[in-house]
Amino acid sequence: MSSTSLQILSHSAQDPVTLSQQMKAKAFTGSLRLTHKEHLYESCIIVYHCGDIVYMDTSAKQPLEILDIILKKLNLKFRDAIVDFASKRCQNINSLHELISCAIVTNSVTWDQVKALMKQRITTFLERIFDKVCEVEQIVYNCDIAYGNDKTGFNINDILPEIHRRQLIWQKYASIVESGYLVPIIKNLDGITDKRMCEHFKSWVNGERSFFNIADAIEVDPLSLVATYAPWITQGFIAIRREPKIVNLGVGSVRQVEMPMILVVDDSVIIQTMIKRHLCEEYEVFCASNVAEAMEILDKKQISLIFSDVNMDEVDGFQFCKMVRKISHLREVPIILLTAKDGLINKAIGHLVGATEYLIKPPTKSKILSVVKEYV
Repeated sequence: MSSTSLQILSHSAQDPVTLSQQMKAKAFTGSLRLTHKEHLYESCIIVYHCGDIVYMDTSAKQPLEILDIILKKLNLKFRDAIVDFASKRCQNINSLHELISCAIVTNSVTWDQVKALMKQRITTFLERIFDKVCEVEQIVYNCDIAYGNDKTGFNINDILPEIHRRQLIWQKYASIVESGYLVPIIKNLDGITDKRMCEHFKSWVNGERSFFNIADAIEVDPLSLVATYAPWITQGFIAIRREPKIVNLGVGSVRQVEMPMILVVDDSVIIQTMIKRHLCEEYEVFCASNVAEAMEILDKKQISLIFSDVNMDEVDGFQFCKMVRKISHLREVPIILLTAKDGLINKAIGHLVGATEYLIKPPTKSKILSVVKEYV
């Protein structure tokens, strides 16, 4: 940590507004984790570029994953093709700014659209804690996003008016939903004729996820989600549980939702992102680009299922499978091998080293969901 960073973080607890004003005065570039104790020690990551806020989220996502979220929120068709084009065209796949710049080359999206979307996204995360005193920790998270060729971001003073406007709307729903941290529960679905909403409630309202949890998972504005739920709550179909279940997942955070953990081991970030996108609504997905990273995750997390590429440098999928099967508590964990070729020999080898299933790359969404539901 630099001397500038030490000076900036001389007070370990601050509200995000005061903190961001200090970041602006120091023209700070870097990433911080903010943790507040009022709501289950929830933490978020905030990224600054030259003092401006450029990114905010509850977790450190990979650049390709963020690009995919942006394209999805903009309702762009052929977003898989755009992500594939950007990942192949850019020289540094770990540079979010370069990935977005390459996506813009397709004329499917503009910097103005991206900037407006990300400002809205930052606002929805910041409004949860803008008036809360948070513990501040500098972290290593290389998110180089800044907007346009001049690489600008957002001044906290430009975001506050929108937060205050949204607070007035939140107040309108206060008699129904006092806070996005509260947990909806199913009271009675009989009589709901809207099949889409009925399926949504069955999928997401489990008595553990808060409104913020659900909104984050399905990538919608929490305020819009509460507005959608409000009539169903007033009609008695959905109720509110005010004491959410606390589940400690380690790594300095406490979450309300315990989801099965899936590990994806593949040197292709595109494959990682694709599988994570298909599973993230119901599972917590961890990604590794090589066996060393995978073994580190397996040592720290209770993984329920593993997807592994066969053709990887240094240690291939077959060798990885043998390594996993030698660890006593991992012997029964399902391992799904991924390969670009369909061959009886490879399948036979996979079976001998302990693989559970064999999928051809790139696997379809239905195949991925089917195999996970079968073994998890």
